[in-house]
Amino acid sequence: MLIQVTDGEMVLRDEIEAAGRNYTAFLRSHMEKEDERLFPLAEKILTKKDWNEIAQAMKRRADPVFGAVVQKQFRKLYEFIQEQTA
Repeated sequence: MLIQVTDGEMVLRDEIEAAGRNYTAFLRSHMEKEDERLFPLAEKILTKKDWNEIAQAMKRRADPVFGAVVQKQFRKLYEFIQEQTA
């Protein structure tokens, strides 16, 4: 749906809101699983050396969410939403 909006296609507001709510619910569920299961397990089994290696690897990693291309798409979506609410 993001591509449709950034390409200038007409998308019903209800569809955008529903997609946003569904995605938000999915992300919350995912974060709850991380907080309740994955992170506690990682804290139990990973060593200080493991955490240092993870930290170094994260420094070299490009941001998949806010890279240049995606940031441009979100900027277009933001501008579209602003126009609709003005």
